[in-house]
Amino acid sequence: MNQEDNMHRNRLSQEGLVLAVLMLTLNLCGASMITSRDEILIGHCDPPKIPNGAVVPVQHTYQIGATVEVVCSGGFVLQEENRLHCTDDGTWATTSGYAAILECEAITMHCEPPPNIEHGSVQVLERENLLLGSHQESLREVDRFQEGSVAEYSCDLGYWLHPSSHSRHICLRGLWMGEVPRCVSKGCMSPEPVMNGYYLEVTGSSDVQYPPGARLQFVCHVGYTLRGGDLFDCNETGHWMPRTHPVCKPSPELIGSVLCPVPPEVLHTGKKIVAGVLTAKGAIHGTSIEYRCLAGYRNVLAPCVTHTLSCHEGQWHGTSPECEEFTSCVAPPNIAHGYMSDSASSYALQSQVNMTQE
Repeated sequence: MNQEDNMHRNRLSQEGLVLAVLMLTLNLCGASMITSRDEILIGHCDPPKIPNGAVVPVQHTYQIGATVEVVCSGGFVLQEENRLHCTDDGTWATTSGYAAILECEAITMHCEPPPNIEHGSVQVLERENLLLGSHQESLREVDRFQEGSVAEYSCDLGYWLHPSSHSRHICLRGLWMGEVPRCVSKGCMSPEPVMNGYYLEVTGSSDVQYPPGARLQFVCHVGYTLRGGDLFDCNETGHWMPRTHPVCKPSPELIGSVLCPVPPEVLHTGKKIVAGVLTAKGAIHGTSIEYRCLAGYRNVLAPCVTHTLSCHEGQWHGTSPECEEFTSCVAPPNIAHGYMSDSASSYALQSQVNMTQE
């Protein structure tokens, strides 16, 4: 074997591609000599390097013609074909014959447009800080949003966001993270006044504006009957429910009857209706009203006696008391078959007297 053959064998062995075995067959018959040379290729491919991925089956080396499948790590995906084969020159190529430069790329999931909310709007800010849309009409122009985009909710004038901590939502793994907030009304305005009736507060704060959940009860004046419900609730949209307004209709006894005028106001007294019906327009026949002096005052016409006014065919009958402030007590009434320990025309406040039986 000459020096050129040795150099050739060394070069092939170092590259790891081909081990050439030189076989010489000498034909010694006659003057002719036939030489034949067969090269048996036994090369290999090293495992391919796939960023963020691997190949199956896993081996230290692969024979010429071997095929492997590329598998990406979680969160990564291969955008091209996923099979490689070991070529005759010891390199990897795709099944289409192109040199293999495969990479597993990170999965980028997109979110659909975020849901809209009643009485509010939503704006989406992409990662590149470009404002792409607000509310329905603008959001329709963008079919999907990149991962990492932020949807920010806000409410129309007169509403607030509930819960307020859920104003911003981020797009992660194809979903908008977090509970969608609601726009809640800041409250209800005081209801319009109704003739012959008035509202009483049941719950909530009595103010020009009532918070959601406040409740009012409607009451008709004496002599009028309510048509419809008497309870009204402030809902989250700032409306009183039910929306029908109460109506006060005159009671049957008021229709066609002759009324007594509104009874007079007597200084330092309180009055109450003991019978009949008294309205802002007057009293029906048969109505009776009692007058009593307020605490600290005494009826100088008849101490300790209640005065009554009665309505009869449009006229009041009876007398009203005259109440004056007092600083002493008059003498107690005499009792039969008994006498007092101390007799005087008047007594200081908090005084006591003893009654003795004869």
